[in-house]
Order: sequence, then C-alpha cells, then structure tokens
Amino acid sequence: MRQGLLRKSIAGLAFVFMALAGVTAQVTSRGTVTGTVTDPSGALVANATVILTEPATDVSRRTTTNSAGIYRFDAVDLGTYVVEVQAPGFRTLRKSGLEVQAARQLEVDFALNVGGGSEIVNVEASAAEVSLQTSEQVRSEHISSRAVTNLPLIGLDSLTLAMTAPGVVVSPNGNINQNGTLVFTVNGQRPRGNNFLIDGVENNDISVTGPAYTITNPDAIEEVNVQTSNFTAEFGRAGGGIINQITKSGTNSLHGTAAYAYTGDVFKALNYNQKVGGLTRPPRDVHNIPWFSIGGPIVLPHLYDGRSKTFFFAAAQWDREFGKATTNVRIPTDDPTLGVAAVLQPLAASCPNVALYLKALGSVRGATSLSNISIQAPSATGTCNGSARTGQNIQTAIPDNNHQIRIDHIASDRQSLSFRWLYDSNTNDPGFNTNGVVGVLPGFDNSFTGKTLGGTFSDTYTFSPTVTNEFRFNYGRIGFNFPPASTDAFHNNLQSYAISGIAGFGLATNIPQFRFANNWQYADAVTVVRGKHSFKFGGDFLRQLARQHPPFNERVSLTYGSSTGATAFGNFIDDFGGSSGSLNRLFGNSVYYPNLFRQSYFFQDSWKVTTDLTLNLGLRYENYGTPANIFTIAAFTNYDPVNFATPHKVDPDNNNFAPTVGFAWSPSNGLFGEHKTVIRGGFQTTYDSQFNNLLSNIAGSTPNAIGGTITSSVTTAATRGTPNFSGLFPSIQPTPLTKATAQSNLFPKKLVDPYTDRWSLGVQRELPAGLILDVSYVGSISKKQYRTIDVNPVVNAATGDRLHPELQITAPTSAANIAIRQGEGIRTIRASSANGNYNGLQTEVRRNFSSTPLGNFLLSANYTYGHSLDEISDVFNQLSNASSFQSVSEVLGVSPRIDYADSDFDFRHSSVISWVWDLRGPKTGVLGQILGGWTLAGIERFESGFPYTVHNGTDRNKDGQAAPDRPDIGNLSAALNTRAVISSTCATGYANPDAGNACVAASAVHFIEATGLPTGNTVRRNSVHGKGLDRLDLNIRKTFPVTERFKLQYAVEMLNAMNTVNLTSVPNRTVNGSSAGTFLDVTQLNSLGRSMRMSLKLAW
Repeated sequence: MRQGLLRKSIAGLAFVFMALAGVTAQVTSRGTVTGTVTDPSGALVANATVILTEPATDVSRRTTTNSAGIYRFDAVDLGTYVVEVQAPGFRTLRKSGLEVQAARQLEVDFALNVGGGSEIVNVEASAAEVSLQTSEQVRSEHISSRAVTNLPLIGLDSLTLAMTAPGVVVSPNGNINQNGTLVFTVNGQRPRGNNFLIDGVENNDISVTGPAYTITNPDAIEEVNVQTSNFTAEFGRAGGGIINQITKSGTNSLHGTAAYAYTGDVFKALNYNQKVGGLTRPPRDVHNIPWFSIGGPIVLPHLYDGRSKTFFFAAAQWDREFGKATTNVRIPTDDPTLGVAAVLQPLAASCPNVALYLKALGSVRGATSLSNISIQAPSATGTCNGSARTGQNIQTAIPDNNHQIRIDHIASDRQSLSFRWLYDSNTNDPGFNTNGVVGVLPGFDNSFTGKTLGGTFSDTYTFSPTVTNEFRFNYGRIGFNFPPASTDAFHNNLQSYAISGIAGFGLATNIPQFRFANNWQYADAVTVVRGKHSFKFGGDFLRQLARQHPPFNERVSLTYGSSTGATAFGNFIDDFGGSSGSLNRLFGNSVYYPNLFRQSYFFQDSWKVTTDLTLNLGLRYENYGTPANIFTIAAFTNYDPVNFATPHKVDPDNNNFAPTVGFAWSPSNGLFGEHKTVIRGGFQTTYDSQFNNLLSNIAGSTPNAIGGTITSSVTTAATRGTPNFSGLFPSIQPTPLTKATAQSNLFPKKLVDPYTDRWSLGVQRELPAGLILDVSYVGSISKKQYRTIDVNPVVNAATGDRLHPELQITAPTSAANIAIRQGEGIRTIRASSANGNYNGLQTEVRRNFSSTPLGNFLLSANYTYGHSLDEISDVFNQLSNASSFQSVSEVLGVSPRIDYADSDFDFRHSSVISWVWDLRGPKTGVLGQILGGWTLAGIERFESGFPYTVHNGTDRNKDGQAAPDRPDIGNLSAALNTRAVISSTCATGYANPDAGNACVAASAVHFIEATGLPTGNTVRRNSVHGKGLDRLDLNIRKTFPVTERFKLQYAVEMLNAMNTVNLTSVPNRTVNGSSAGTFLDVTQLNSLGRSMRMSLKLAW
C-alpha cells in the first residue's frame, strides 16, 4: 500500500469502471487475433468480411472491419488458423499457418489488391507475423505441445519447462511446494510470488505456495504459457511470473496415444552421499508410468454427429513408484547376556516403561557388530549395554492417479462452450519421519494422501463484431493430509518419547497435519472495439472455504535426560526425568479455518495509434481479504500482555491499485521497416497475496496457542530428577500469560500486501532462416516483502533484559521503548517491510518448428545477465541463510538495509538452450525403419553459482539471536576455507579448529569469529558464491511407422546425461560450529546423479 496523489487519483477512476463493468473477469487461456485491413494505397478498408478458421476442427468465426479498418477475434482457442479477408472490388486474401497462443495478441494485417472477389490469393504466414509481438509489451514464453512431448521432462512435469524462458532459474532452496515441482525464481523475484494457473483459473497451493495440481501427462498439454514481466492489467496476483498450463481439446480427427515409461535404480548413477555411504548401487526404486490420451469429435451413431461442432479430449496417467530407503536407528541388541531378552524382558512385569518400550520395539533389534552404547538401568539386576545403530528399511509406495476430460461445443456461430475436469489422487506410505537426533522406532512413521480436483466451465459469446464476452466458472479443491502411517490405536496415538542416546518412539509432535480448501471462482471479461481502441474490462471473484491443521503438539511429548550414575534410558526405565527432562504440551485450537473472499477488477485499452504503433493502458485493483483475522490475536499487541484476552485484528489492505502502461512500435519503413522489427517496453505494478503457512505459525504460537511445560530437575534429594515423571502428564497446565510470555509470528496491525514495480525496454527482430532475436532490459523494485523481525531483542546478556538502557552506549534506542519493554519476553512479527531490486539484460534467439535441409528444427537459446539484491529473500530461512532475522534488529536504531546484498536468487549469469530436431532421413522401406524417424531433443543449462552466507556461530552482539550473525574478515587474501575462533588461551586471541585448535593469527585466515556490533570489516550477507551449474538433459527417440496412421515410438530420456557434479546445497559455513575439516568443503556436498527413463508409445 502506498500513499500519494497518483494512487488517490486513479482510485476514483477504478471504482468508476468497476461500476460500469458489473461483471468479473480472470486471466484467459485463449488468444486474440486482430489486425488492420488496407488497400494498395494504404487507406483503411471498412466493412471487409474477415473469416477465422481452424482447419483441424473446421470451426469458423467471422466479423467485419470497423471504420478504422480494424477487425478482432477474442477468446480464440489455441491452434493453427487460417484468416481470410473479403471485400468488394478486391481479391480475396487468405493467410494460413497462424498459430494462436495463450494470452497473446496475434497481429495479422492485410493489404488487399484490386481484383474480383472470386480471385483468391493464398499466403503462408511469415515468421515475423507468427512470432513478433507487434502490439504488446508482455514478456512471455510460449512452450508448444510439440516441445512438451519432445523435450526431456523432469518428473514428466511440463511446468519444469518454465526454466527455458529468459530470466527464469531454478531456486536454490529446493522444493517448497507439495507436488515436488521445481521452484522457479522469475527475474530475481521470490518463488512464492509466482501465480500458477490451469486453463486460466486458480491452481495455487494455499499454504506453501506453488501449484496445487500438477499435470504430468505430457500428451495432455496444449501449451505452457510463461509470463515473466509487463503483463496486461488482465493478469495479477503475481510479484513473480504467471505460469499457465493449457489442456488439449479434440479435433475432427480421432487422435490418441498409449504409452508406458519405466525408470528405476538400474538407470541411476550414485550421488556423492551414496558413494560416501559405501553403496555400490542406488537404493531400490521401481517406477512404472502408463498413460493414455484420446481426442476427437463426439459421434453417437444414429443419435448425434458432433463433427465440426462438439469435441472431446480425455487423458489419464497411473504412476506407480516403489522403493526402499534405509534410515539408522539406535536400539538394543539381542545379545545373549546383555541384550533385550537377558536384561529388559525380565523387567517388563515390574517396570511399566520397559513393557511400553518392548511393545514399541517389537521384533526389531540392533546389530551386534556395531559399537555399543551403554543403556544401563540401575533397577536392573544386570547391565544392559547392548544398544547399537541398525538400519531400518522403509518400504515406500507412491501411487498417483491423474485424470482429465474436456468437452468443447460450438453452440452457434456466436457462442462456444467448454467444460474441463481434472482429478488427481496420490499417496506416499509411509512418509519419512524422525523424532530426535537418532531416529524413531519403526511403526511411528507418517504417510501422505493428496486429492486435488478442478472443474472449469466457460462460455464465450460474440454479441456483435465489436463486443465479445467470456464467462468462466471454476471449482477447485485441494486436500493434503499427513496422517500417521499405522492404523492401530497404539501406534496411532502414542505420545512422543525422546530419550538421549537411543532411538525415541511415539508419534511425532507435528503429526497429524492437513490442509483442505474449496475454491469457487467466477470470472468474466468483456471486449469492446471502438474505432482504434479495443477495451477490455472485468474482474474476478474467488471464495475460499478452507480447513487446516498446522504442526501442533496437542498430545504430549516426553523427554528423558541423563543424571549422575544413570543414562537417559536408565531413567526412562525407572521413570525419572533426569537432568532437564521435560513434559510439553500445547493448548489451543489445533484446527483453524482460513476462509477468504478475494476480488479483483481490471480495465485495459489497446489503442492502435497508427498502423505501426500500439499503446496499451490499463489499471487493476486487487483485494485479497484478511484471513488472518480468524484468530483472536492476529495483530501484534504492542508489548502489552494485559490485552491478550482482547481481539487484535489486522487492518484490511484496500489500496492495491496496479497501473500498467506499454507500447509496441513496428515501423513499416526505414532501416527497421517492413514490420520485421518491434521496439517495445512498459511499466506495471503487481501485488502478492499472503499464504497460509504464515497463519499456521500464528495458530501454533503464543498467544493464540499456550504451551505447558513440566521440567525435571536434579537436586540433592532427587539425584535422578523428578520421579514418576510420565505420571505428571495429566497435571500439565497452560503457562499463564504474563509480560514475559512470548508473542511469536503475529502480523503488525497495518500489514500490507507486497508489491513490485517492474519495467522493460527491448527490441525484437526477424533474422534470416526464420530466426527471431529478442534483446531487452528488464528491471524491478520490490517493496513491502514479508520478513521476520525481532522487535524486542536482548540487550543485556547477563540479565536477559530486552531493550535495556545499557544498549544506549552502542546503539541509539528510543527511551520510550526502553521503559515499557524491560523484563518482557520474545516479540517476533511477520512484517511486510523488506525491499529488493533486480536489473537484467536478456537476450533470446528462437525459431519455430520448420523445415531445414537437415530436418525439421525448433530452437530456443537465451542468455541472461541479471543482478538481484534484497534485504532478505524469504520470510523463513532459506538454503543460503540460516536465519530469517536481520543481523541486528532495526528496532535498535540500525538501518533495515544492514543486510542489503545479493539475494538468494542472484544467479548472475544464466543460459538455456533447448531444441527439438527431427533428423531428415528415409521414410519408407527398410532404410526408413532403420535410418528414418529419429528425433534428438535436449535442454542445456548453464548457471553461475548461487550465493550463500558464512555465519559466525555465536551471538556476537548478544541480542538473543545467534543464527543471523556473521563473522569478520581476517585476511581477504587467505584461502576461502580458512577460519579462526576466539580463544582465551592463545596469545593471538584465536585458534584454528581445523588444526587441532592450534593458535593462529587473525591475519592468517579468511574468516574470524567476532564479537560486538557489526563493523565495516564484517562479512556481507551472501558474499560467497557456490559452484556453477552445467546440466544437459537429452531425449533420443525413434519412430517406427506401423501403418499410415499408427506409429510406434521408443524414447530414452537422460537427465543430467553427462553425470556432471552440480551442487544442490551449501557446505558447512559456520565459523564456530562446523566440524573440523568440513568448513566450506564443497567436496562433501551432494549432487544429483544421472537418471534415465525409457518409454514406448503408440500414437495415432
């Protein structure tokens, strides 16, 4: 939210057009065909008849040019079209090969010649007409079905092809969405800012962001549309990119595929961790993937003939993956004198905890060949020290069923209807779960079940040659559930037991979890053509009814500690808490309902100023609602505990106005003439919405949830801690709220939605051989991004006081704040206050699929030089940084830009080359079977390394937060992987932990542990960059003609075909904390090894 005359002025205009609209609209998955008709002198031709025909369906639409010679077809289904223009006194001119793409305006102009109407001139569309964006400023990539079915796909997921677009790189923080889809950063923006759509309607995970539904059947996708910058006002809810999957529809011909793919451990190379672990082959993995697709006209013999009128398309995939993973747990052995039978079983009758442990242990035993760990039990007649680490084999089964069906119906020459249904169900049983450092006993794992579905109905109606309306309704449901894997009451409900030195047992405290959401979406868009103006306006209404269960310790967790003369296991056997043992439970509502009502409105004008220049103006308004206000305390209470019982709500953000301005100039004369060059640019503002993971944090934190704890203490009277420890569970009570009670994860009262101002300026040029060159500068400034702030940091380490007057010596602090915060607890908030910016030069050369002497060839090659900077890259800590807190809290008077540096997504150089090459060869006979039908497709990615931060390891400024603190530089010329920690015994003041803590001078190492506030010598955030990426993915396919219609295809896909070492994590980078010899040692990092997938497909 920003104040100012501009925003206030356009607010009034916005509500005027909203009142005029009276409808709702959402982004489109269709395209637009428009153009200008002129005569030989260049004069505009009015009332010319224009016919748009798709040969595959034989469906035609017609319109007439207006007084400005402009015609326009909106909401055109994707496909290849023919446009024909007829006018009295002129020859009929017909252009074919016009590919309509999603959310793109295809400009097709006609210059008519004098002649009879019966004379027809056929022209094939040029590369410039098909590829140049002569009327739009939008930066986008259109990935065709040919590319989707030929390029190698990670996980058969067409969304991964978004990485082939300029400015798009894979985020270094791994997968943050439920479906495991690659996480993209678009032009340096946060991955959570991406907006995922299917057929132009909502497809976002409400909690962790990313796509909720993933279509992994490559034969079911017509196009993947990736918009990276300067999209029109019709598009929003995206600080990053908009990624839209468009499903296929049927045609007049019956076409289909039946395929089977296989991958598994026999096709995988060992990665680094597996080699170090002594494996000689990858873990067992069997992955079978059958799928089919079929589409055509709906024909019911003697009942209905839907050719050229009603079409269907259906697809399904049944993914079956089975594997075996090994996790180590530390449990007693079956030693004949010191094992389970000899020591523990005799105690079961008199020691309830032993009986409980044996029931949980079942038949699993430790390996006697490994080193033993003492688990002596003082109450036992002997000593049981036969515990050892053993391998627990976990069988995994991951079935996934993916279905879709689509029906398109041409009701009349004015109206077309469409219905699409998607359904996916998948499970992962059991999921991987650990409770404590050394793992949990078998049987206490969790599983995963997911069900997502969506139904979309659209109605496109042409009222007249100048008015078109497109209505959409969408219902979507996501259901992600993480229940216990076991079904029996014992494993399903047992509390969590953590025992130092040996495997714990019981259900993890963060299980169960779930999130369910039902989304009802209504959308409508109206296009009105008036003279040289094409107006489009509308909005979007989305009603979400949701239910979530966050991580919530609602049962109880028990932790047993050791004491003098007794191990933690010994204390557990006799039910003593030991030193620092604890019982913990969380009180509150474990289920919350983040319902919301989201609305947006837009208005845009595409103004054909001249035949060469188009100016696009637009305005969008968005309101995401305030789902956080379902909590009694959603907003920070400003340190006052008296108000804990009083509701504190977040103010709504009602000022999200987003202007957009753009132009496209394609000169017809001069050096850059003949409409082979386009100079285009634009500016826009876009907004991001909240995501429910932030609300889950509120639900599980004080003051909305209150913890209760009983701590075991060792005293002279209780040398083993609190007796009958587990029996104290019923007496746990919530800790009363006081001023020392923490307030965590709340929002500030005036929370606003993050926004990004972005701009671009570039040129497109048609080159020989059908190549298109695009060179553009792209920039953005992001404001009000989410971050976590410690608003009450410790300022006196000795007393634990927060914002105490002592800090005034070293940092300016508000006296008013000091007085009210002494003795108060932790106060952390999720604020929208972080900033960032991006500047990039993006170049791309592409070629649509066309014939060459060596065969048919499709090419896309791009290079981006980009620099992304910010203060923090996510509200949570990410791979590059171990903490989301600022290194020194801004409430202490320091600048919030103290950590302003390269962002986590600062891939300075990135390049992607993708191609599909149908090699020319014989088509018939024996040679045709052997030498013909070969296709080679691939994606080659080059990226510079992503940045990460070196951490101090200790709380240098004593503010209660050690994780965000960074060390100082000792000697920039020293080797990067050298360090020193503070030592009181060394004359130099420093010791080298990588050399047996030998004394070392600060000038001999690169990094030194530091104390005090940061100085000019302090290491900058994200100052170290990792190794770059070089990855080649290949798909080699051989097509065997069976008959004239049927073809059999055999394909081998290789991901990371050269088995290149590409690091996916960061090394140990804590000066005081990394184990000896591991500091910044990249040789110990893991890398994804080569994997292969083979498939056989019958296509007709």
